[in-house]
Formats: sequence, C-alpha cells, structure tokens
Amino acid sequence: NLPVPYEAHSIEDELPVWIAAGADVFKIEGRDLAPPAVAALVTRLRRKLDAACAVSAGR
Repeated sequence: NLPVPYEAHSIEDELPVWIAAGADVFKIEGRDLAPPAVAALVTRLRRKLDAACAVSAGR
C-alpha cells in the first residue's frame, strides 16, 4: 500500500470548470457524517451546482 495522506478536499468552487469539462456526476462522501450534516452538505452543493449549470447553459 502506498501511503496516501487523507486531506479533505471540496470542489465546490471548481464546479463550473468540471461542468465545462463534461463531468455530470459528483460524489459526495458523507458516510462519516450525521444525517443532518449530509443534508446540509447536499443542499449547499445542489445550490452551487444548479447555479454553475445555469451559467454553463448561458442563463
């Protein structure tokens, strides 16, 4: 096994770049989070994803 340090990373601010590159699936890792924390995370990311898609579509 290669030693790979665990570092939390969020692509929230990079969503427009990923969408422009053709990404259409984003994985949210919430296994270690409480359900309310997952709900808050999904809500926040969905809002940002919808905004990034609207910009990408020229709306």
